[in-house]
Amino acid sequence: MRLVQLIYCSRVVAGVHGTAITSIVDVSRFNNTRDGVTGALCFNANFFLQCLEGERSAVNETYHRILRDPRHEHALLLRYDQISKRQFGDWSMGYLSSQAMAPDLLLQFGSNDRFDPEQLGADAALDFLLALKARSIRLREAA
Repeated sequence: MRLVQLIYCSRVVAGVHGTAITSIVDVSRFNNTRDGVTGALCFNANFFLQCLEGERSAVNETYHRILRDPRHEHALLLRYDQISKRQFGDWSMGYLSSQAMAPDLLLQFGSNDRFDPEQLGADAALDFLLALKARSIRLREAA
């Protein structure tokens, strides 16, 4: 089995709100569990940043389905690589809250304290998602 990791970002279409995200995450978790895909989704009012991991054909099919979703536009593929192990293997679709996107974390990976994944390179996008995952886990444990 060839595992791949795909990271993309896209712009949120005007009028999409937090309730739509709940739906996206719920449907993604169901579909990804069925298809053997894992990953993480990060969202704010302007952008989506998502990582998908799994068998190549399953990830490709998932990505093509996502591209047809009218809640976002201008998808930009940041990373597509073969991997030996999953970074988000314990999440069918982890949702990384915008609460974890504190200015210090945004400044560490970007040029300012605003979440703009279009400005990230492939490695920075992955590192940002992994740092967000670690911070989200710490925030949940502290709650």
